[in-house]
Formats: sequence, C-alpha cells, structure tokens
Amino acid sequence: NGLLQDRGLRQPVNPALRMAAPEFSRRCGILPLTLEHVGLDLPGHSRAVQDVTFTLENGGLCVVLGPNGAGKTVLLKICHGLLKPTRGTVHWAWHGTESVQQRHAMVLQRPVLLRRSVWENVDYALRLQSVSAAERVRRIENALALARLESVAHRPARALSGGEQQRAALARAWATQPEVLF
Repeated sequence: NGLLQDRGLRQPVNPALRMAAPEFSRRCGILPLTLEHVGLDLPGHSRAVQDVTFTLENGGLCVVLGPNGAGKTVLLKICHGLLKPTRGTVHWAWHGTESVQQRHAMVLQRPVLLRRSVWENVDYALRLQSVSAAERVRRIENALALARLESVAHRPARALSGGEQQRAALARAWATQPEVLF
C-alpha cells in the first residue's frame, strides 16, 4: 500500500527512495557506528546533546525523530564528523586505509549548492573523488533520474524550488555512492 508500516512509519514512501535504500545497506563496510555517552555543549545551550548511546547496525533505514530543538541535526552532524562531541566517543567499524569520511555523506536541511547547474553540482562532488569522466556521466545521469531532476539538469541549482534543491543535494550525495547517507 506504499507505507513502510513494518518500520513504524505511516507516511507514503517515494518508490525511488525504496529502490535506493538497499544499495546503501547492501555493501556497507563502515558499520556499525557506535556512539557511547556522547554529549555536546554549544554556546547558548546548556547541552545541545547529552548522554546519547546507540549503535547503528548495517542493513536498513534508521530514522531520528524528536521535537524541534531536540538536537536531531546536531546528533547527525556529530555522526558525520562535522561536529566533535565534548563528551563520549564516536566509533566507526572501518579499518581501511582511506578516511571513513570518504565513505559516508550528509544532506543538510538547507542544502549548500554551488553557483552552477544541477549537473555541475553533482559533477563537482565526483571530481573531488577523482572519478573518471565516463563514470561521472553515468553516475550523474543515474542520480538525477533517481531524484527526478533530468529536466532541470542544466538549470542553475540555486534557482530551483526548495524541494528541488533538496533533491539536487540528495542526487549529489547518491552519486558519490556513500555507504551511509545522513
């Protein structure tokens, strides 16, 4: 019926997202991610995050829910490595030679898009990873199709609607083939 009731979600799920999720969970070598007694103090907040302990296992979707101001975004930024906790530990299972940060991606609530076309925004992320030209074209086409942005691929990314900008940021993240997407 289009609902992910087995996960406790009651919202319709875009079929494109349902197809994308297994790609991330299928080949994940950096999980589990474990946070132990993580806390973060920020100026103006007594404690933005306090005493968070959990393990993110391989093999599915995870949803972080809570009221406005509860620290959901701060927690995801800690997991992604954009913020360093003032207390506790963050540990990825990855022991490879490349940085674990190269194996996960994050899409922010208000995406940061370059003053370039949608295509060029996605291409830039792949150039940073030294992806070959032919592979970049393949990944960009696939990511834009998944995000249903083929028709606006050559429009300035910042001229898109808010929802299209979110989808452009998702396409850019998907194209990098992260093992974990925050």
